[in-house]
Parts: sequence; structure tokens; C-alpha cells
Amino acid sequence: MEKVKVVDVEQLHALAGATETTESVTLGSLVPVMPEDSWEGEPTSLRHTFQLGDPLGEVAKRLLTEGAPFPGDSLTNSEAYELGRILVYRVSESEHVITDSYRWLDDDITVLTTFLMDTKFCIADWYADQKGLLAGYPRDECEEYYSYLSMGDAIGDRVEEILNMGQPYSCDANLEAEETEGQFVCLPYLAVMEGREYYQVIDKELQFDLDVPAEFFCNKRLNLIHWYERQLEKSFQELNSRLRPESMEWEINHLRLLFNPKEGGHGVSIADTDKEGTTLIPTT
Repeated sequence: MEKVKVVDVEQLHALAGATETTESVTLGSLVPVMPEDSWEGEPTSLRHTFQLGDPLGEVAKRLLTEGAPFPGDSLTNSEAYELGRILVYRVSESEHVITDSYRWLDDDITVLTTFLMDTKFCIADWYADQKGLLAGYPRDECEEYYSYLSMGDAIGDRVEEILNMGQPYSCDANLEAEETEGQFVCLPYLAVMEGREYYQVIDKELQFDLDVPAEFFCNKRLNLIHWYERQLEKSFQELNSRLRPESMEWEINHLRLLFNPKEGGHGVSIADTDKEGTTLIPTT
């Protein structure tokens, strides 16, 4: 059983405000390095709507709220079931913290972010074990409080939701077509040789995909739609600079040619980034 970790709440709040993430993304065989986003000229309402937020914290909060009460709670006290009882927020690249207003005398509990990224992890059941340990409950009695609700793929679901909200994109084949249900798929995978988690973002309309390090989606201020439009723009610019005109004539989904040498594409080395942004260098 994972032990409860006592944390300094003020210190963790400070860490949460100071946490930064490195914005880098792998684009198929391209490796652009993302410059800082500029929000100038973008409406505040849209900026807020399309930001990634903290999907892991949001899903964990919902499951913990649904999983109440927990060992040591008063089953007849309505405060144990209040919607605002639980808060979950990121305090570092590797940890989230759970605060419980009903059990305000207890120390907050940290949970590893990797736990929350496990699609089969049952956060409410794990939390019941932690509270049961503090209250002196035996393990079998803690299990009576289990809800058996797993995290699922909180990040992938959120990425799909926001990107689908951005349709149509400027490079879509038919800008006047109705919104395509499920145009985007975001799937997690492990790069075994690197020992690193990635997400593959697939645009079924353009037959275009991006391989994105999982930590890239830890930036809660990331504007996904703005970011994705930049990837499309850069990819078409690169495509235009290296493909022969005859390669483009009968092709509908041009982006796939970036990764198909037989159709005129070439390999691409690591991006050479300057102050103006990202430059992709074809290899010979």
C-alpha cells in the first residue's frame, strides 16, 4: 500500500505557481522546438476555452467526489458529500496534491502524477486506503468504500475534445463541410527504447499525425487549437519547400508525403531553431 505523504501546503502552493514546462513536440520524423506562445490579439474568452487545463486533476477530482464517503467520514453528515469537498492540483512535474475540506484537520495527501496517468488507476479507492490507514481501519473494511472507477485516459480525452472544437482548420480539404465527429484521436504509447511516454495525435481528415511527448501536455496554459494550427502551417511550408510539383498534382492528402520518400519526401534532421521560430532542415 502506498504510504501517505505529509506535505507542506504553503510550499506546495508556491511550487504550483512556479512550475514551468518545456514546450517541445515531435512531429512524425520532424522535431520542432516550440517558442513561447504569443496571446496578443487573441480574445480572452477563446484563450480560456481552448487552454488544456489540468485534465488529470479534473478527472481525479470528479472521481473522488463520486467516491465519497471515505473511511472515517460521518455517513450522516451532508458535508461529506458536497461537490466542492475535494480539490486536486499539480504541484510539480511529478506530483499532484489532494485537499479535503471535510477532513480539514488531516494533512493533504500527494499522489504521483504517473499514477493518475495510469488509465486503470482507481484514485478514489486508493484515497480510501490512505484515509483508512490514518483512521486505523483494516484493509478489508477500506474495500467496503471502493467505487472501482478508473482514471481512463484523461489527457487523451481532453486533447481530442478541444481539437474537435476547433474545426474546421485552415488546411482542411472542405472548409464548408459540417463538423466531423471524432476527427481527432489522441492515443498514449511508450517508446520502449527511450523509456518515454508519448501521445500520438491523429487527424483523420488530413491523414496527419503528431508524436508528442506526454510531458508537453502538462502545460495547463497550452492553447491546443493555436498550437495545432501552427503545426499544420509549418508542415505545409516544409512540404512546399521540398516536394516536386509533379508529386503534388494528383495527391489529396499532401501531408502524408512528408513521411513517404517514394512519393518525393525526404528524411528530416533535428530542427534548427532560431529566435524567429522553427526551421526544419531536410537531410540529403
